[in-house]
Amino acid sequence: MTRGLISLVPFALLMQSHVLKGANAFTKTEDDVTLLAPARGNTCTPGHDILEEDCIAAATSVGGELRDGNIVVGNWADTPPGCFLEASDKTIHYGRNPGSVNNGRFQPVCVTPSEEATLLQAGIDMKCTPGHDFLKEDCATAALSVGGNLRDGEMVIGEWEYTPFGCFLGEDKAIHFGTNVDGKNVGNVQPVCKTAQDEARLLPAPWSGAKCKIGHDFPKDGCAAAALSVGGKLRNGAIIVGGYPDSPPGCFLEPIDNGVHYNTNADGVNNGQFQPVCMVGELKAELVPAGQGTKCKPELEISKEDCVAAASSIGGTLRNGKFRVGDWDRTPHSCFLA
Repeated sequence: MTRGLISLVPFALLMQSHVLKGANAFTKTEDDVTLLAPARGNTCTPGHDILEEDCIAAATSVGGELRDGNIVVGNWADTPPGCFLEASDKTIHYGRNPGSVNNGRFQPVCVTPSEEATLLQAGIDMKCTPGHDFLKEDCATAALSVGGNLRDGEMVIGEWEYTPFGCFLGEDKAIHFGTNVDGKNVGNVQPVCKTAQDEARLLPAPWSGAKCKIGHDFPKDGCAAAALSVGGKLRNGAIIVGGYPDSPPGCFLEPIDNGVHYNTNADGVNNGQFQPVCMVGELKAELVPAGQGTKCKPELEISKEDCVAAASSIGGTLRNGKFRVGDWDRTPHSCFLA
């Protein structure tokens, strides 16, 4: 380590000054602290730094150790700013130089970002849904959490034409970050994305006209990830896109092989052979007791698209794996259990 201004702060003294701050007392658990890899330039994402008075508690929770009972504090140029461990012996340090740059021998101790990471399947044009890309500063941490590794201790950064923009894993699981916003995945790398908050559900066995409710469609960029989460498969490593008149608009599967498709024709009408992939909405269901003339109030009826999800949540089952739709004269209108 390059030695600049160095001070050894006794643990007891630091804890005493910390206690005096009262409301600022460190309360985070091990799950709230992340130890980054010792990579050149690696530092905490802005807003995820550990305060100096919290550094001992945070760093100890991820395996850090005090040197002769002290935290090492200094003003170095070649370490990350803030709280970090020296990779060789796990000694806890705090760097007070905000402009310092990690030379690759130190491990920053950071507040764990709230976003979870999802590793997408390798496929042609596969990329993160808009708004779900990780920043370059967060890429290494996110990718390590889904099985990535640092090549020679560093993240690979480049402006490639044939990889997606943002964070991704190469064929050897090496962590990369592509800076070309127009880069295109040719099918051999796996994007690392923020986990979408919108859960996907597959509408039941197909029926004519089946489609997602308004506002519950996935965008084309989100279709592959959503469809894969409900059992879809990429045909020849790619999502199939077309303007079909006889399939539902938006994201859907073809049940014959669960191939993932996206229909750009907003007027497409499902001929009954395809299963739409839709966002899960807020839905609460209540089972009304059986009785002559019993039915739901018109404003409380469950739509056909939501019937299986709603009925399953209160104990309903599919008969022979199929959702039955009919025009019966002795049953209530809309969703019911027999």
